[in-house]
Amino acid sequence: MEKYKNHCQSDAMSPGNFATNNNLESDGKPNRVIINVGGTKHECYISTILNFPDTRLSWIAEAALNNENSGSERNEFFFDRHPGCFQNILNYFRTGKLHCPNDVCGPLFEEELIFWGLDERMMEPCCWSNYNQHRDAQKNLKMFDSLIYKTKEDSEEEIDAMMFKLKDMKPYKQLLIKTRAHLWNILEEPFSSYLAQATALLSLVIIIVSVTTFCLQTMKHFKKYNSIFSKLENVYCAIFTLEFLLRLVSCPSLKLFFKEPITYFDFLSTLQFYLSYVLKSNAVDSLVVVRLVRLLRLFRFFKNLSGMQVIGQTLKASFKELMLLALIFMIPMVVFSTLVYYAERDNLPSDFESIPEAFWWAIVSMTTVGYGDMVPRSGPGKIVGAMCACCGILIVALPVSVVGRNFALFYSYAQARIKLPKKKNPTLISADKNLVYDSTHKVVDTKLKKQHR
Repeated sequence: MEKYKNHCQSDAMSPGNFATNNNLESDGKPNRVIINVGGTKHECYISTILNFPDTRLSWIAEAALNNENSGSERNEFFFDRHPGCFQNILNYFRTGKLHCPNDVCGPLFEEELIFWGLDERMMEPCCWSNYNQHRDAQKNLKMFDSLIYKTKEDSEEEIDAMMFKLKDMKPYKQLLIKTRAHLWNILEEPFSSYLAQATALLSLVIIIVSVTTFCLQTMKHFKKYNSIFSKLENVYCAIFTLEFLLRLVSCPSLKLFFKEPITYFDFLSTLQFYLSYVLKSNAVDSLVVVRLVRLLRLFRFFKNLSGMQVIGQTLKASFKELMLLALIFMIPMVVFSTLVYYAERDNLPSDFESIPEAFWWAIVSMTTVGYGDMVPRSGPGKIVGAMCACCGILIVALPVSVVGRNFALFYSYAQARIKLPKKKNPTLISADKNLVYDSTHKVVDTKLKKQHR
């Protein structure tokens, strides 16, 4: 780089560089070249674009020096490329620093760098974030597409494969496969038809009502209706079982079917009901809480909503930070539990009989809940409690910024994907293609061939 600077300084201070109209050196060869990019002409010294070899501009310089018409004062090359991007690229040859224009999208500037033969790793740190952000955006947009459409596309491929085999099957088998495909769309795609919408609405209502009755039967006022609740539970389980069996029979691929977490939620939602008939023990009654898994069946209707995808990806992207936060949370929990135990040990009666029992106090204090079942009574213990509460405020505030930033990021990507219009394949006449190729490549390529000969 020092050699490059000395070369630029000596080149700039040479008297020949202050010439206004003479484009020729003393030996008759040109010392300047005109590069016309998209109608914008850029004139520079040949020595400038020779600073970085094995680039398109260095090839232009070599072609200009070996030009048969080197005696001519005008040495111009035309390229049908982006003129704004080329200005930054030419400045890189002049200064040795590559900057990305703020008003140009990253993929466009990346294409220009590839065309002119420059390495993107030469980008200055101040512009790298702006240049590279399009890759993060494309990655997240593809991720949303895969999350929303991956399972759907896999199912459609399996259905198409089954339909393709219909020609070689008997009529009753064709009818069976068509019925399975139609039934699968009704159960799996709530918005595919009016019948599918009605089925999804009915299933949604049954899930909500079953969870509601499960909660109501724990109230004293409804204890006398336990027999009615039991009959309703039989109806709910019969419906859930029928729905599960219909999905199992109509699924295009058992492998994909058992990969879905919703499948296991459906199975667990009726597990306690059938175990109670088989085992007849009190241990099975404790599994009644498994009925709450039915609430997770609601995700079947919300899994394709962009909002659910945003929340899921936010938690996924924040997982490492949240795990680190949990580790950071455990350290002061142990520290303050130990301090408050020894601070309150000599004061009887004490709520802190051991350090592990003090963990509960440290957790509710750092989360600013403060149930009041365990409180320090001595002066040193109260000081420890105040320090614990202040430390908890700082720790609890940390995940808010991390999760909030990721949520805003993924929400913007989700909105961009929703509002993004469908692309149309552009048509380009073959004659125009040849014209673009000739105007862009022919001038330099022909001269390079002569050099290699």
